[in-house]
Amino acid sequence: MKRNLRVAILIAGAGMILALASGSTATDAERGSEARFEARELATMTVVQKAASLGECHTLVAAIKSAGLVGLLSEPGHRTLFAPSDEAFSAVPAATLRAWLRDREKLAEVLAHHVVDGRLLTSEMRDGDRMTALSGLELTLARAGGDWRVADAILASPDYVCRGGVVHVIDRLILPPDEG
Repeated sequence: MKRNLRVAILIAGAGMILALASGSTATDAERGSEARFEARELATMTVVQKAASLGECHTLVAAIKSAGLVGLLSEPGHRTLFAPSDEAFSAVPAATLRAWLRDREKLAEVLAHHVVDGRLLTSEMRDGDRMTALSGLELTLARAGGDWRVADAILASPDYVCRGGVVHVIDRLILPPDEG
């Protein structure tokens, strides 16, 4: 996975270098058109759709669907979704995941630890801020070594803004201390 990402970055970088060397640049009209398309796309995506579009949250999206939370997370208003990556879910013991998938109510509770009301961007975060997840779990933000953390999870890819709020991809699941 990391190797594929490195290859994609190298290819993209080489393409940019070739474009610059040839003197070709996008016109203002082309850049404006791309920006309008991206803005329209963001204006129509819910937090669940945005998480699905990222390509690294497939397990989370499947769990949200399984728990029946798509409707709740698509309702009008803004939510912040701290979205565990597929890699974060792979760290959960298989027996625990199976148990959650068999118990829709427990799965919904676990997922609700990852959602707070309102749109919270990293530019608005303050070290030590506290917020309450939809599950009732109190979450604390911390700035450590240049990274933002919520509970013990690092915001690995933050600030994916969409109509329904914002998605921050995190590197581990958020669980109450007695479950972690």
